[in-house]
Amino acid sequence: MRKTSMSQRNRGRTEKDMRKAHMTTVSTPPAIDAVALQAVRLGRQLAAAWSDAAVETDATLDQQINATLARCAAGAVFDDANDRAFALMLAAISQTLDGFSPGYGRFFQRECTARNPFCDVEQDRVRRLGELLKGLVDARNAVVDAVIAERELARLRRR
Repeated sequence: MRKTSMSQRNRGRTEKDMRKAHMTTVSTPPAIDAVALQAVRLGRQLAAAWSDAAVETDATLDQQINATLARCAAGAVFDDANDRAFALMLAAISQTLDGFSPGYGRFFQRECTARNPFCDVEQDRVRRLGELLKGLVDARNAVVDAVIAERELARLRRR
């Protein structure tokens, strides 16, 4: 096999062509597909688990939350209509946790509570639901950020 130098292989190509060829080899890491799959699965788990936990919600929010849960059950976790509902759901879970143990809701929002289970089954069910929702939001945000980064890279490539 004959070896060729980099300059021999690139002879006749413009700098823009070489940059474009190099940039097109960069792609989204396959791991983002796994994160997207995780988000869909977490959304379905959230939809199934929400009714089992006694989360205190305002009746006016129930319709919006139920619509989001239906989208999650169908796998549509990336729908923009879910943004507000996810925030409302996290606030409702936090408020419910505060009702069980004052101050715990704020702690829940700042920290992972996986190592801080409640002895009471119902309280712990709400805590686990909250961690599930936080995991969904984190996975969803990671995928959305990756898509935005990919779009920006494509924009740069077109220069």
